[in-house]
Amino acid sequence: MNISAGTPLERGKKISETNVRDYIERLMAERFDGYVSISSMGKYGLEEGTIVFHNGAFVSSDYEYCKFNKSFKSTLGLERSLNALLSKNGVLDSFSLTANQVQLILALNEEANLEAPVTKETMKIPVSFSQSYEEDLSSSLPSPEMSKEQLFKKLGLSKQPGEKTTRETLMEKAKAEDKEIITTVEKKQEDDRVKKLQDLLKR
Repeated sequence: MNISAGTPLERGKKISETNVRDYIERLMAERFDGYVSISSMGKYGLEEGTIVFHNGAFVSSDYEYCKFNKSFKSTLGLERSLNALLSKNGVLDSFSLTANQVQLILALNEEANLEAPVTKETMKIPVSFSQSYEEDLSSSLPSPEMSKEQLFKKLGLSKQPGEKTTRETLMEKAKAEDKEIITTVEKKQEDDRVKKLQDLLKR
């Protein structure tokens, strides 16, 4: 989600030690402009949710499963973010923004915006944490794509000894190596975020 840094209000607040309903309702009563970020450790690793407020109401939301780079936006993101507020292995951060900054976020993240603002009266925080969203995630992930080499092997068309390496195979190899490097960097970044979350939960 494209979002401004904002002014920190709370950092590393343990969800397990927080009455999240009271916390959210207080922000709503204060007509809060800003956002709440939720980081938690789920079945598939690090998960991050964002809820954007304008005049104390939810106006945009996004939820990401970092391992798969899979995001759910708008209502689907809000449902998962509110569920994450009940996670035993999570922390939340809150940041205030100006009204203009909130409008910029809404303009840059149209796919994450809610059809209508969610207020205290229409907010639905679950009674308890649900793992059903993680189960839904596993069923929505695409099957791994079969590489050309794997497909050729399956069809009995493996490369013959002495066959010349073509420009196409060299390009594919280079792309694969680039993808591996990018994946390694992303994995390192995720590991760093996971370690930071684990350190916060140990305090």
